[in-house]
Amino acid sequence: MHTQPKTTRAKAKPKLAVSGEIRLTHTLGEASPEETRAALVAQGRCHPDHPAVTLELYGNLRLKAGCASLPIRADSVSTALDLLLTLIPSLSAQLPTGPALFEHYRVSINGRNLVRELGHALEEDDHLVLFSATVGG
Repeated sequence: MHTQPKTTRAKAKPKLAVSGEIRLTHTLGEASPEETRAALVAQGRCHPDHPAVTLELYGNLRLKAGCASLPIRADSVSTALDLLLTLIPSLSAQLPTGPALFEHYRVSINGRNLVRELGHALEEDDHLVLFSATVGG
């Protein structure tokens, strides 16, 4: 009896989240953070005068978003999350549009402050980490 040898296929690259005209490709090195922010501004999705910040995702949010982080322009946590939901609408079931995060989510700003208030102001080069408290805290 003749059997065919097993072949191994290379794993395909995971597809990145796509919404509208923005491909969230900076996580694979296809676009720099500055290029991504400029594209968002050019499309009217970010305000050019808002601080340049990075929004990093963990846990199920990262898996569902298909990317680890987003370089954006946002003046508050609320603005950052609104943009995230605009770019990746599939996350809307997990994230609120009200005055505070759902109880089981947290935002860390620069690794120092944990906030739940969406109105918290952001500054240039802030690094936001959005995660489920059941994963990291």
